[in-house]
Amino acid sequence: MSSLKAYTCCVIGESDLPHGEEQRIYSRVRLPFQEMVRDGVKYFGVGGNPGFERIMLEYLLRQRDDYRRQIRVIAVLPYPDYMKDWPEAERKRQGYFLERCDKVSYLSDSRYPGIDQDLGEKLADGSAFCLCYCHRTTESISDQVRYAMESGLKVVNACPWDLRQLETNRDWMAAGGRKCSTKI
Repeated sequence: MSSLKAYTCCVIGESDLPHGEEQRIYSRVRLPFQEMVRDGVKYFGVGGNPGFERIMLEYLLRQRDDYRRQIRVIAVLPYPDYMKDWPEAERKRQGYFLERCDKVSYLSDSRYPGIDQDLGEKLADGSAFCLCYCHRTTESISDQVRYAMESGLKVVNACPWDLRQLETNRDWMAAGGRKCSTKI
């Protein structure tokens, strides 16, 4: 394990959240976040999706200010113009938060098939911890969370859905779902 990996948490989650879920997410991640920081986690790698990843980006930037910059927020994005089809107001809002990040990096120069899965795997491969929001077994996020679990990350779901359901969905994976490299 690289020296930074042990101190890194990736953040991955769904774009479409139930109405009113934001405050529940804050209450569900508060204690695990505090425990991670107390245990030495300093780096938080966040994808660029709206929904959970945006909520966590905002949350982490506030926490960074509260923790006197003891943590670093790193935006790991798919490619430079990934927001081009977003509404203007959403692009501005996301841009505001990205400017406040300690670092912004891109997986690729342009979109390609499978980039979302590759981004989730890159985030997981550089982390020992994962904060996620996953409530389905057959979406891209569930594949990314499954990969994180199989890669040995300590995974905290900010949704009350039981992640063990991803284990029982192994037949779907064998029948053509995205790859996972090891067993849970």
